[in-house]
Amino acid sequence: MHVRKFTADTLDEALRQIKKELGPDAIILKTNTNKGTFPPFNKKKIEITAAISEKSLGKKMKVDVILDDSQKDTLYKNPSKVISNIINDYSESPSGKINGSYEKIGLNKQVNKNIQKKSLDEFISEESSIKPEGSPENFIGNERLAELEDKIKFLTERLDDKNPSSIIKLRDYLRSLDIEESYLQEIIKKAIKDIPAQEIKNFETLNEFAIQEMLKDIKTELAAFSRTNGEGVITLLISEFASGQSMMIEKLAALKSDSMIIKNGKIKEGKTLASDFFDFTVENVDGISNIISQCRKGVGENKSVFIDYKVNPEDLNDTKRVVEALRRIFPNLEVIINLSAIHSEAYNKKILQKYQKFADGMTIAHLDLCVNFGAIFNLTLNFPNLPIKFFGTGEVIPEDIEAASPERLLAGIFRIE
Repeated sequence: MHVRKFTADTLDEALRQIKKELGPDAIILKTNTNKGTFPPFNKKKIEITAAISEKSLGKKMKVDVILDDSQKDTLYKNPSKVISNIINDYSESPSGKINGSYEKIGLNKQVNKNIQKKSLDEFISEESSIKPEGSPENFIGNERLAELEDKIKFLTERLDDKNPSSIIKLRDYLRSLDIEESYLQEIIKKAIKDIPAQEIKNFETLNEFAIQEMLKDIKTELAAFSRTNGEGVITLLISEFASGQSMMIEKLAALKSDSMIIKNGKIKEGKTLASDFFDFTVENVDGISNIISQCRKGVGENKSVFIDYKVNPEDLNDTKRVVEALRRIFPNLEVIINLSAIHSEAYNKKILQKYQKFADGMTIAHLDLCVNFGAIFNLTLNFPNLPIKFFGTGEVIPEDIEAASPERLLAGIFRIE
């Protein structure tokens, strides 16, 4: 795996650099927003860590080496899917030159968009191209028969070699990461079905396939206050014991200017040190009526409101009443369950199971202390209706918080720096 860091003034600029340097199949591992301490050095910079397999990078470099700068600029302005098709379908022309036009989406040949993988049943059911007059409907001509025999031979070879050592190695590797058994078996079945026979014995190919499949199954989403200007949005964080919720809510509030934190009566800290340095106020109230009153005040002042609500573990109906009361009055309410990465998978599953009916997503605190990222991945599999919104990655406010991304979680699972 080839890993690089890219720094730019904007996210779009950084992504363009990644596409040009690593290619369209690069995986984003981590994003940071860095800001200097004093003017004029406090301009924000976007830092992205990206990775690409050596195999994919090698394919890209074979294309790059025969292009001049202007051709590269033209190529990498295309959508990622187009670039990927060009790289994968490229072959050197007899003259060793590149066509001057990209109108047909190929360097030396046009991409055949009609090529499809067919199952054996589809293959047999297709009408033969050589069918003598008067032959029965199920007639298969000699050419078709030869192709059919090749197809049977291919499938037979795959069945005979169904579990090469690379498959067993991948299975054991995913088990060591604590990925759920049922899920890793599905990945193995799909790999056997989708990866060509000549490539399936390569563990790196299998590992890359597993990463791509896992990327698809990690559900993340921007929080509601991040998708809009935040005005009038109320974010309710709920948790039970020692989940890092108070620090998480201060990090969230620090992301929005002139925001408000409401703490329910079970929390007695009063004004926090962070509120002296960041643009949010803290209100300590007791009872749902006072929470609603402060929410109305914050919404009326066009503030983003964050409620730090520690639930009563013995009274689920209490949480239900609070959520229902807030939803009736405030349509822009988002309920997020806050979990800690240092808690066990079983405990976090119990919390999600208990409160999922009320919630719109989850946040994961203490990611920097996590020793089992596979357990977090399993949560996303079991609760796909609760996308991860943010990761807490330390104790510094507001720097140690990241918008959740599948790539960040996979970087932890596969220990990619």
